Amino acid sequence: MAILITDMCTGIKSVVELATGVERAYDYNEMPEAVNNADTPALVVYFQALEEDPTNETASSTFRSVVRQRNWVFHVDVLAAQRNHLNENNEVMCKMTDAIIDVLETQDRRPYFGVNGAEQFKFTAERVVINLGAVDFYGIRFIITVRSF
Repeated sequence: MAILITDMCTGIKSVVELATGVERAYDYNEMPEAVNNADTPALVVYFQALEEDPTNETASSTFRSVVRQRNWVFHVDVLAAQRNHLNENNEVMCKMTDAIIDVLETQDRRPYFGVNGAEQFKFTAERVVINLGAVDFYGIRFIITVRSF
């Protein structure tokens, strides 16, 4: 059975919202048009992309074309603070990055994020400025790639 995108978004949200300092977390079906500064740091979790590996008769990882491997890409946008005083914004961003890494590292066995079929995952993080509701937020984008097979 394939992973459902909705289950994966909710599973990721249920983990990252436990990070120290999170004021509000939004799932895929709660995406806000705007966020008040009082609700930051806030998280927005959503599906971004899917890549399916081709089946191959000779590849041992696809078990003679019976198993399809997929890489599911999800974004967790962390709105650390409204962009104003960069030194303060950067401090919040760094603390939130550390806190989210801490909770992601608690995912040390399958099924990852509580979703059956989530066999492996990796993540990257990058500093971003996110425009939401005509307001710029200083933040971090975690790119979480979940592998299923």
